[in-house]
Amino acid sequence: MLYQVMVSELKNGYENGDIVFQTTNKKEAIQYLHRFAKIKEPEDYRIGVHYQAYVIEKDSHGDVIDQRWIPNAIQPQRLVRNEYGRIIDFAAAVILMDDDLREDIHQKLAPCSDQRFFNAYAKAHAQRFNEIWESAKAHPVM
Repeated sequence: MLYQVMVSELKNGYENGDIVFQTTNKKEAIQYLHRFAKIKEPEDYRIGVHYQAYVIEKDSHGDVIDQRWIPNAIQPQRLVRNEYGRIIDFAAAVILMDDDLREDIHQKLAPCSDQRFFNAYAKAHAQRFNEIWESAKAHPVM
């Protein structure tokens, strides 16, 4: 089995990847990926362009088995707190948002922190729908 650590740039709808490390040891690939993710962006990386690091797993024939295997530690979890102090996964909360209301708030506040957006949405949801948004409840069901 061959594990290739890749770094890709998503730009203009196209994805370009470069192999930065390869090994036959899965543990080595994971360790390298974690080390790479902690390194600051190289000078030629431009601000605003999305980069990601991941491992491509190939079998003994060179066929790709899994193209997008990214350890969770590389993808930081975005957490917010509701007014009751409950910690909420922001990505899960976004799924529960009304699309139109979410877009309205985005137009007014962007760019802003996840916490500020969450608080603004909870308030706007209560006003528009005359109910407490699920993620803003004392015991949310996610």
